[in-house]
Amino acid sequence: VCASCHGSDGQGNQELKAPPLVVQEDWYLMDQLRKFQLGIRGYDPRDTEGMLMQNMAKMYSLNQLRDIVAFIARIGDATPSASKGSKAGVPDH
Repeated sequence: VCASCHGSDGQGNQELKAPPLVVQEDWYLMDQLRKFQLGIRGYDPRDTEGMLMQNMAKMYSLNQLRDIVAFIARIGDATPSASKGSKAGVPDH
């Protein structure tokens, strides 16, 4: 589902205002997904993309979000253009 906006390799899509995912740390992605899920992000009606992400994040359980972030981290490790530092564990927010 993420690939429809963020691209099959998580590289992002500027036309859709979908940022690249593979350049982010796993803890950051998880934190942002939880903020969307909890309504901290994506609540402003002028933020169309944020509202879409809020709806998407709410479709998944916490464990499913962890799996999604782990998958993105794996494809990021395999993507030559992804510049990432050392990986931190995915938090239990």
